[in-house]
Amino acid sequence: MNKTTNNNQIDISETWKERFEIFEKIGAGEKEKSYYKFLTTSSSEFKALSFKERLKINFNILAFLFGPIYYLIKKMWIKGAFLFGATCILNTLFMLIEAIIGISFPSTVYYIPTGLIFSQAANYDYYRYIKYNEEIWPNTPKISTTPIDAIIFSIATFVLLITVSIIKNL
Repeated sequence: MNKTTNNNQIDISETWKERFEIFEKIGAGEKEKSYYKFLTTSSSEFKALSFKERLKINFNILAFLFGPIYYLIKKMWIKGAFLFGATCILNTLFMLIEAIIGISFPSTVYYIPTGLIFSQAANYDYYRYIKYNEEIWPNTPKISTTPIDAIIFSIATFVLLITVSIIKNL
């Protein structure tokens, strides 16, 4: 994974250029570092950032509100499909907990964690997509890195979510 271009040569907005500079400042372009290794509070590079800089790279309001659609628009649909599948599994677990406990959670219990997953991953994923043409995370098992795997995973988990929802409401 070699750097493709300088941030000033990439056709992106000034806001994205600022985010890219922050990512490079904390070493996000290094191949061996994962998302969680440099965006955690234990990372010295991350600790050195101001609150405003942390917020710029750690939260994306459009990804929070639109999740998979945001990923699709940004042409990161493979990662978006896997994240959609993961959030379907999470919401299925919430439904099972509701069924076991016998209560109903407010809809925000379903939406906020899903939105946070997308919003926190979106900026880094877009950085890696633009700078390194990364379509899937480097540590993803090789058996699940093709576009067809992403589609099958997202459809299967969505069907699981719908099935559990129907059974729960019977």
